[in-house]
Amino acid sequence: MKTSRSFYKTAFIVTLILCALIALGVPLYRYSLPEQCALCVHRELHRAAVLMNLATGETVELSVEPRTGVFHLVVGAGVSGCSIGGQSCEVTLPQVGVAMNDRLFCRKHRLLLATAEGRGYALLDLHEAGKAVPYVVAGGMKHEINGYPVRVEKDARLFGWTIRVANPPRSRPCFHIVS
Repeated sequence: MKTSRSFYKTAFIVTLILCALIALGVPLYRYSLPEQCALCVHRELHRAAVLMNLATGETVELSVEPRTGVFHLVVGAGVSGCSIGGQSCEVTLPQVGVAMNDRLFCRKHRLLLATAEGRGYALLDLHEAGKAVPYVVAGGMKHEINGYPVRVEKDARLFGWTIRVANPPRSRPCFHIVS
């Protein structure tokens, strides 16, 4: 059985390319996924929608305080906004989004979050322990997350997206459980 010269030429070229890649320091393997990701280790339960920055793994709760006349800033996960008078909470996403950092999330959560990603952010319902329910962040979307009406709208003034969380029809008590 004879081996053709083209086989040896192809094998030689492939070997040269692999040697060049190794010499340049290019990894020939995909990085390993973490066993526990930013969402796996998130232990705090939230009563309202949670916005997660998929580039950093940071989260911020978009809470609406049930007391009227209370103003508080909502800052975290690369966004800022405010909650005014117990009626609504509003944050604006940056104009330019960033891609999800795959190294922060395990395979299960990476696939889960990829379905809801919008401009590098995902809306989550983290009301139950061990169960994260993602919601799409895209202009014109309307969701109800744990009883709170959530709208994602295009903001013409800031050329970004604004997420508005309204007070639910029935008032819920404030609670945070940290384990």
